[in-house]
Amino acid sequence: NPNKLLGFVSPTLSQFCALLFNHFCCFVYVTQLIYRTQKMELIYTPQQIAGYKGYYHSVRIGNWSEELELQESRLKDFLYRKEHGELALHKAERKLQQHLGPVELSKTEDGRVRFDSVALLFNHRTESVVATDLNDRTKAVEEAYSTTTSWYGEPCARNAVTIKKYDSSDDDLVLGIPESEKDVLHYGQKFHIVASSQLRPEADGDLFLRTQAATPLVSSKYSHFQEVSFVHIAHGSKPRWETVWEVVAADAEQRVEMEGMPVSVETPVLIKHCATGAYLSSDFIAYK
Repeated sequence: NPNKLLGFVSPTLSQFCALLFNHFCCFVYVTQLIYRTQKMELIYTPQQIAGYKGYYHSVRIGNWSEELELQESRLKDFLYRKEHGELALHKAERKLQQHLGPVELSKTEDGRVRFDSVALLFNHRTESVVATDLNDRTKAVEEAYSTTTSWYGEPCARNAVTIKKYDSSDDDLVLGIPESEKDVLHYGQKFHIVASSQLRPEADGDLFLRTQAATPLVSSKYSHFQEVSFVHIAHGSKPRWETVWEVVAADAEQRVEMEGMPVSVETPVLIKHCATGAYLSSDFIAYK
């Protein structure tokens, strides 16, 4: 029967043609792949194809012309950054000059701490001083910088602070501070801790030491306690309550009777945050 014969031969012939076409496509793809590989071998050495970068443009192997252009471009970029002081060495040098600039501490003849005096806050437990870094900003919305303690005890711009009086006359009346001691810091008297003006000589404000209650969103980077930082407050603006501190006697049994007494520079004290009631402290945690 011709119909049955044609019906049997037609599918077999179409299948054979499809299989032959597939083999032809594979052969063409393999041929192109071999050609591209051979062409790459003419441009790059086997070592360069494997990732080896030991050959330079002077040996005229591989894409030496591109390597020569790349080296010249890198040299031009280096010379430009060197001329404009944008190298990492220059940035580190400027940072050290800004943060480690020497600062003269205030002198006292009677051993009392006075307002507007420049001092260092020394922690006896960790044997370090309070310091800040302008290159380490916190995640707060306002301009604020992280505060740590440093073993570097030489008075400089990053660790020297100024004792500022809190703008309130209630403490003088409650503590009974005489008129002759208005410029002296007393136990229980509120004050501000301000970073050295030498740290930012051209700024339009001061950096006040502040802290706030620890939350899941705001806390210290490593200890996860209350975060302490220096926050920027513009000139003419009233400092917030979170920047107010007071001095408390280290001996709990003498705190009541020590209120209203002048603070001595040689007596260990506790610095208490007025808003949260937490004490300014430091711990043995490496800050990176």
